[in-house]
Amino acid sequence: MTQNQESGASANDFGRDNAARVAKAIGAVLTEPKRSNAAILQGRRIVIKSAKIRTTSVGVPYTLLSKVDSVVAAFEEKGGDYVIFELSVDDYRKNEKPRSTDGAAGLVMKKVFLEKGREIGSLKKQK
Repeated sequence: MTQNQESGASANDFGRDNAARVAKAIGAVLTEPKRSNAAILQGRRIVIKSAKIRTTSVGVPYTLLSKVDSVVAAFEEKGGDYVIFELSVDDYRKNEKPRSTDGAAGLVMKKVFLEKGREIGSLKKQK
């Protein structure tokens, strides 16, 4: 499904709101909550990404990827809960595909997080 300006803004809002919830669930601290989903987790620089149930990949801008140690992704499951995985930047880079729309970010499939990442937490459905 192609995004337009409105759906893109909605996805951006969802990502920022959910990143704050994920950060709290895993004990991370967002470093620039108004600008990005970058955070610190146990001394490591991370970026937090979120994907709703029908979303099969997450993307990180190359400019941000070069500043973090790992990518944390929260994937929605049936019922609305999220499972949270961490993937090293090295594994992210080895498995990324360029985003076709503008080439500014690399996309990594959910299955890579499941196979090569490690589960670090969960998040209950927001009421």
